[in-house]
Amino acid sequence: GHWEGEIWNRRKNGEVFLDWLSITVVKNVQGQVTHYVSVHTDITLRKRTEEDIRKLAFFDPLTNLPNRRLLLDRLQQMCAACDRNSQLAAVLFIDLDRFKLLNDTHGHDQGDELLIQVAQRLQACVREVDTVARLGGDEFVVALAQLGDAPAQAQASAMRVAQKILQTLSEPFVLNAVTWSLSGSIGVAMISDAKTVPEEVLKHADEAMYAAKAAGRHAVQVWTDPVLSA
Repeated sequence: GHWEGEIWNRRKNGEVFLDWLSITVVKNVQGQVTHYVSVHTDITLRKRTEEDIRKLAFFDPLTNLPNRRLLLDRLQQMCAACDRNSQLAAVLFIDLDRFKLLNDTHGHDQGDELLIQVAQRLQACVREVDTVARLGGDEFVVALAQLGDAPAQAQASAMRVAQKILQTLSEPFVLNAVTWSLSGSIGVAMISDAKTVPEEVLKHADEAMYAAKAAGRHAVQVWTDPVLSA
C-alpha cells in the first residue's frame, strides 16, 4: 500500500512548514507487513511560488488590488446575486485626471507611490461587500454591491459614493515633501440582473467616464442606454 499527501510539520527550531509525506508499506515474502518507509519533502517554497503565480494572475502587483481578470469574475458573481436577491449593483469607472503629466513631471517612482495611496483612499470609501480594482495605468474600478431594489435609490447611492471618491481624490497627496493635487473623472453604470454582461457594463461605465472628462473633468456621469434615451 501507499499513501501520500500534504501535512503541516514542525522543524527542530519550532518553525512550521508544509511537508509532502509519502508512506509506503513494506512486506516480507509471506505478505506480512514488516515496516513502513516514509519520505518527507519540504514543499514550502513550491507552495509559496504557486501562491505568487496565483496572485500575479488575479491581483495588480503595485497596489495588490484585484486586476481586470478577478474584477470580471466578481462582476459575474454580482450580476448573478442581483438576479437572485432582486438587488441592484453599480460599476464606477475612475480615471485620474492629468495623471500622465504629474507622472512625467515628478517621476515614475513618485507616480507609483501616488497610485498606491489612491488605491488606499478608494478602499476607505467602500464597504467590505464592494470591490476596488485597478485595470492598469491610472484606471480604477469600484463595484458596488447590494444597493437595494429601487432603481432611483440604487443610482443615488452609487452617486453618493462617486462624489465621496471625488472628494477624497481632491484632498492633497504628500509624497517625499512634495504635494500633489489630483482630481478624477467617474463613469457610473448600473447592474440590474444576471443578463448583464460584465464586459459590457464595464464598457458602459468607461463611456460614461469619458463623458465626465468631456464635461470638464472632476465630474460624474451616469451611462444611459442610447436606445432608450433616443
